[in-house]
Amino acid sequence: MKMMKKDIRMMKAVAAAVLGNSFFGLSFLFSKVALERLEPFVLLAVRFIVAFVMLNLVLLTGKVKIRLTGKPVQKILMLGMVQPVLYFTFENYGIRGTSTAFAGTLLAIVPVITLIAGVLFKKEIPSRLQVFGAVLSVIGVAVISLAQQRGSNEAGGVAFLFCAVVSSVGYNLLMRDTAYSFTSFERTYVMLGLGSLFFACFSVIQSGGALGRLLQPLSGPGVWGSIFYLAAFSSVGAFFLLNYAFSYLNLAQASIFTNLVTVVSIAAGIVFLGESFTALQGIGSMAILTGVYLSNHIKGRTE
Repeated sequence: MKMMKKDIRMMKAVAAAVLGNSFFGLSFLFSKVALERLEPFVLLAVRFIVAFVMLNLVLLTGKVKIRLTGKPVQKILMLGMVQPVLYFTFENYGIRGTSTAFAGTLLAIVPVITLIAGVLFKKEIPSRLQVFGAVLSVIGVAVISLAQQRGSNEAGGVAFLFCAVVSSVGYNLLMRDTAYSFTSFERTYVMLGLGSLFFACFSVIQSGGALGRLLQPLSGPGVWGSIFYLAAFSSVGAFFLLNYAFSYLNLAQASIFTNLVTVVSIAAGIVFLGESFTALQGIGSMAILTGVYLSNHIKGRTE
């Protein structure tokens, strides 16, 4: 009975990781629509403010509570600073200064570095299947990314992307650290709260105080639909699900799911935008899915 409950819990964690990263994969589609009218940091600010308001509405129902007293608050604040504040900032500037192929490939190494970090800092020894699965998944993303149109890479852009990689690995490690002291809702609440605060400040600074001009495009058609998806699903939903998944999966298992974002974003482009599907994309997608399966196969789990 005890083993059955443990297996059910693991299945729920895997489902949460798949669904959460699927939400992130679809976010590219909605971000593309919104970014046609909004500046990147304005979109991030509005997205996280709306998401934070949603969480506060949930709090008002009284069904969930936040208790931070007596807990290592510094760790959860660090979690919120690393993700979403630092990661999204570094990613925005990094992608702007590098090619899509380079950015996609570099960000795909996060699961492998997380796996190594898990060994060094958490003593979580991965199985051979987990190592092979992580590497295979990275190769899949590399194949897909390199098949896309190439572009120039600026030194500054490369540096920002490396910082984004470090931030993402730090987020994975902190997620495990805070899982023992904070609920999934508490972690999500702090992350979205810090995100809304800092991105709002960035937007005001970038606009030079002329925030009204930057917010004017919010009245455009389709913008609020995209913002609602990004806030409700790619922020509240995705972060809550991933916080839950990291509570039960080890680093090697949980981090590999991030590469599902690439597969979902490709599928969304094909279905909704009529984009073409090449043989290399098919090969890369199969490699990613196979890598995810191998890394989470029951015989490859690290207890």
